[in-house]
Amino acid sequence: MKFKVPITDYVASPAVFEEKVLADLADLPCLEQVEESGLAGKIEDADALIVFHTIRVSSASIRRLRKCRAIVRCGVGYDNVDLAAAGEKGIYVCNVPDYGVDEVADHAIALMLACARGLPFTERRLRMSCPPGIIWPPLPSGDFPVRPWGSSDWEESDGHCPSGQGPPDESGGQ
Repeated sequence: MKFKVPITDYVASPAVFEEKVLADLADLPCLEQVEESGLAGKIEDADALIVFHTIRVSSASIRRLRKCRAIVRCGVGYDNVDLAAAGEKGIYVCNVPDYGVDEVADHAIALMLACARGLPFTERRLRMSCPPGIIWPPLPSGDFPVRPWGSSDWEESDGHCPSGQGPPDESGGQ
């Protein structure tokens, strides 16, 4: 007999990674709920719950669990699970403390490099060089509209700024 371990939110069927690990032990229905009210009638007989971050599991839902022994929060915190209500029912609440640490570290390094190279400033200046409402078309391969640093002249390049207006001056005007 397999355990019933519903995945309450975020993951759509098939739950490839979860099934790879738990296929021999549990059935993993993906409930795909965005509101806690959608769990009614679907979790009462669960042996455990897997919860991501879209919904909250409050005391009302926890009281309806008849045989649940664990709630696993797939993420660092468990602020969307009522810990007191789970504790009263003897349900263990677990989290994944190292969830996404590599991705967060990579992103932090990328942001630091972007700031060190002045990318946010350059991107803003480039966008300000066109009047409001202009949506930039995709650039053809090898075409990159760059204004050389220190250049006082502005040349319209391949329609990137269809109005023909150059970049704003330092005071923000044209």
